[in-house]
Amino acid sequence: MGSFDFLASHWKDLAKIGELAKQYLYSDTNTCFIKMGMLAEHIVQYMLAYDGIAEPDYDNTHANRIRLLKRHDLLPREIDNILYILRKTRNAAAHAGEESLERAKTNLALTYDLSSWFMQTYGDYTYEPIKYKLPQNITVNLTELENRNKEQEKYIEHLKEQLSELQKNGTASSERREKARANAVKFPLSEHDTRMIIDKQLREVGWEADTDNLRQSKGVKSEKGRNIAIAEWKTNSSIGKNGYVDYALFVGEVMVGIIEAKKSAVDISAVIDGQCKDYAKQIKPEDAAKYCLRRFGVYYVPFLYATNGRPYLKQLETKSGIWELDVREKE
Repeated sequence: MGSFDFLASHWKDLAKIGELAKQYLYSDTNTCFIKMGMLAEHIVQYMLAYDGIAEPDYDNTHANRIRLLKRHDLLPREIDNILYILRKTRNAAAHAGEESLERAKTNLALTYDLSSWFMQTYGDYTYEPIKYKLPQNITVNLTELENRNKEQEKYIEHLKEQLSELQKNGTASSERREKARANAVKFPLSEHDTRMIIDKQLREVGWEADTDNLRQSKGVKSEKGRNIAIAEWKTNSSIGKNGYVDYALFVGEVMVGIIEAKKSAVDISAVIDGQCKDYAKQIKPEDAAKYCLRRFGVYYVPFLYATNGRPYLKQLETKSGIWELDVREKE
């Protein structure tokens, strides 16, 4: 029920970091982000040690350790996504003073999922996670928390010694690889977290994307010379919660496409035929006049996309990959 005590049977240090993150949730979300990121970082270090892979000799950062696991095909995409989100928000907390209770609540659930996956894959194959439940907002003694924090920091040097010993006898087994992949699909991302992953994927192919900051409600507008994905673009559609599309894609000042992002359990093919088509038809008249070159039949933008950030899997054909529709072909 949101407790990280289950980790203590194999990794007391990880259990303590998880519990500290939980305790800081309501009293200091900035520190909560940092603790969650620290827990994720130590899990990655344990993974390398158990699989007998030495940490990088040069530029031994958390990001490069993650890349090393991916290079050895030891990190399922779903877990990589969780690690990315926890790393991104930890960096924001450390360098920009990130504080957001709602974001911290979401990340704590992701940290719990990551920890559960780690237990199932590297600790006890028979472990069945207890369903996560958001911790209650209880009064905590900040002085006591700080003392526990200092005590936990003493474990870091001991952890290095332990990891070094594990690495000597570690080996990457095919059984563990299979367990890693099978267990990973049990922990889907929320729609917002999916959008954070899509942000990353968009940036990798040349778009400016940041679902929390590059959004219409914050006054972000298209500009000449910029390829920008503006989040939560309002339309006149009555489909969906708020009538906005998750992303409007602009090449310069021209709206060329829309993207609808969904959590991983949703049938993506149905989203293309439903929400995406309706959003493309229901662009606000003032936006159509300003940003759209022309109509394509009943549509104002030519390219429609729907995705949940999950790579294409044949066995999950309608619930994975990127579904696209070029409505110019429908004229």
